[in-house]
Amino acid sequence: LSTPISGASMFVDQFCLEDPTTFMGTGPCQSLDNYLWEVKPQGIDSVIYTSVQQDTEFQFTNPGFYDVTLNVNNCDLAFDTTMTQLIEISAQPVLDSIPGFVPLCNGSATVTAASVDTVGLSFLWTPTGDTTNTVTITQAGAYSVTVTNPAGCSNSSNFLANPVNPVVDIGFDRIYCINEPADSLNAANPNSSFQWIVTLDGSLISTPADTTRIMDVVTNIPGDYLYVVNVTDNVTACTTSDSANISVLPPPSLTAIGNDSPGCGQPQGSIDVNILSTGNFTI
Repeated sequence: LSTPISGASMFVDQFCLEDPTTFMGTGPCQSLDNYLWEVKPQGIDSVIYTSVQQDTEFQFTNPGFYDVTLNVNNCDLAFDTTMTQLIEISAQPVLDSIPGFVPLCNGSATVTAASVDTVGLSFLWTPTGDTTNTVTITQAGAYSVTVTNPAGCSNSSNFLANPVNPVVDIGFDRIYCINEPADSLNAANPNSSFQWIVTLDGSLISTPADTTRIMDVVTNIPGDYLYVVNVTDNVTACTTSDSANISVLPPPSLTAIGNDSPGCGQPQGSIDVNILSTGNFTI
């Protein structure tokens, strides 16, 4: 802003709260001129800044409208003039609290730059070039977003994005005989939360410890079991699942009929075994 009056002028530059505002004055005689700057909140007779320098700067601490007054005088030339300009100091846009590290859960993450006072804001994401408030990131790397308001004041945030899903492997599918000791399933990943879902022949069954890292395998009831575990990292909130099919076989069902030997000491006796269960068996 520049306002010449009778050989004197004032120039005010930079109206964003985060940077100092520059004040520059000129007079008809330069080296012989005296300068007096005063800054007041609009409508309030209270000086918050004063300077006798020709050029000066001031760091505002609150946004709003301010009256900036410059008096230029020169005793030798009997020159004395006062100029006043109204300026508006704007705050930088308010950004959401974007963490320095953004986890790419399941390969992607959605990041929002600003959630409040978004009217008139412009956005620029680097290196994607997106100009929207919200972006979806699918590649690991370094990112930044710059948000600018209509007054030209900007705010930026930088962050890294990386895939950090928990690695979960509770083992291969397996088969047990009824009541056979079975190895527990271990979801590993300390500092995580766990949720187990166990079904028997397609129906959900109750589990005594469905939020622990280690799950005991049930073998006292025959059937086809499906063990599913969801592991959520307590820091990144990323979740990974794994499953295992476990079959528990019942004891074979059979009948055995003995055929007596025709006489004492004769080896012709026999036993007829009839296996009622399906599958392959060794007798």
